[in-house]
Amino acid sequence: MHYAERSDVSSVATRAGQTGLYRLIGRVDTFLEANFWACAVIFTGLLLAARIAQDAHTKLLADELYTLYVARLPTVKDVIALNNASPPFYPIVVHSLLPIIHGDAIAARLAAPCSSACCCFAAAGSRHSMPSVFRCWRSTHAARTH
Repeated sequence: MHYAERSDVSSVATRAGQTGLYRLIGRVDTFLEANFWACAVIFTGLLLAARIAQDAHTKLLADELYTLYVARLPTVKDVIALNNASPPFYPIVVHSLLPIIHGDAIAARLAAPCSSACCCFAAAGSRHSMPSVFRCWRSTHAARTH
């Protein structure tokens, strides 16, 4: 087999591989269009669960210990009075979570994963945010091959 024949065979194989990839991207795109909110809820829920599991098994850092110390004060007024150097919102949230959640590490860190999950879900609010990534990738690569 000559070199020119081998390059023709490899280019056909490459085109066949790209066609399979394009078909896969098309299927993913169609699936995401049809089930976008279900995928967004599942992805956000998995992200939140993974963050909470990770936070439950790591040691508290110095700023988290300070937040926990401030949040354990008896009243919200005491939390605001002691925490006058920085905004007291996060210690107030932790203060309100402590009676509900009995793990100190989870109570001190729960607001951060919940807010990041809300941000992910809000980013998914645009109906075509994820599938448009696939469409953009497919159109740029299709323009290169034709």
